[in-house]
Amino acid sequence: MIVLEDEKEVIKNFIIDSIETFKVQNGEFTSIGIYGCPWAGWISLNFNTKRSLSDTEFSCPDFDIVEFDLLELEVWQTEYESNSPEYIFENKLLALDSGSGDEALNNLFFKFLSTIVLKIKNDYKEDILLQMLDSQCRAIF
Repeated sequence: MIVLEDEKEVIKNFIIDSIETFKVQNGEFTSIGIYGCPWAGWISLNFNTKRSLSDTEFSCPDFDIVEFDLLELEVWQTEYESNSPEYIFENKLLALDSGSGDEALNNLFFKFLSTIVLKIKNDYKEDILLQMLDSQCRAIF
């Protein structure tokens, strides 16, 4: 069972540290892309330095700098591959079965990551795109 809130600070710190490292190494940027895959257990940070989000068609793989930093959360993948994966967010349980498909999981993680992105957005003026791999879950903050 994965309790998403248990990883909240780790993910938030990863994103903030990656943004600050990017600024030191590369200077300013125009937008940030946070790309996630809950079933494979990773979150990547991507940056546009010259182009806007609309120039990259709101797609993290099309950013100027793709996968600048990567956070691997192996427990996510291990849980997904278990016989009965279970996830808790906001005191609600999502139990996946073979018929659930990945979109139910993508939606849950998207909602969870959105809570982190909203807090980070207060500190940065640039647009932040949050996107789940192979999913309809995508939003600009």
